[in-house]
Amino acid sequence: MQSSIRSGRPEARIVLQPLAAPSVLGYFALASALIVYGSWFAGGWGTEKDPSSFFPFLLLFGGVGQLGAALWSYRARSAVGAALHGSWAAFWMGLGVIYLLVTTKTITVPPRDAHWGSLGQWMIYMSVITFTTAFADLARDRVGFLAQAVLGAAAACAAVALLLGSSGWEEVAGWLFVAAAAVAIFAGTALMMGAIYGRAFIPQRGGKADPVAYEHGDPGVKVGQ
Repeated sequence: MQSSIRSGRPEARIVLQPLAAPSVLGYFALASALIVYGSWFAGGWGTEKDPSSFFPFLLLFGGVGQLGAALWSYRARSAVGAALHGSWAAFWMGLGVIYLLVTTKTITVPPRDAHWGSLGQWMIYMSVITFTTAFADLARDRVGFLAQAVLGAAAACAAVALLLGSSGWEEVAGWLFVAAAAVAIFAGTALMMGAIYGRAFIPQRGGKADPVAYEHGDPGVKVGQ
């Protein structure tokens, strides 16, 4: 867009760059980490499994993959995508580093069904952040809201499990993580298919969010994804 010329002043232009929806990568990366961690947290793999066998996937899929999605969400002017993927990227990278140090026998951590207060506190923070992004996303994306609401509930249950050292709450939280992964896969697939077929596969709400945004267009041309 460009402004009118005022008394000899140079024209002002805003150049908007179309992007693929960053949350395609973000939701798939998030779901990958949630499936691996959630099924282990629920005891689905058996308690004899050690996180050292899967922490690289948390670190790379959940961490690095989502970090890239979060940074590009800023380019797409997607505040929810930047907050959601950036926060969970930091969480998975932190948890991955912890298990890396466990694998190298630098530190020790509590076993799966034991009290772990510090991680429980982080789950509280992640739950609050995720519920916040969920209700923000409700204005535009019902499926994104559902994925984030289930994830926020899973993090809340995980916080209770870790703070109490309850195996029952861990099982509930673990399968909620898996459920959140399933909805996240659907959300990411819908965004990807919408880009390919040129129509929305996710019910959208709301209209223009900014004077320089177009009602229709690619991320980066319109506000959000």
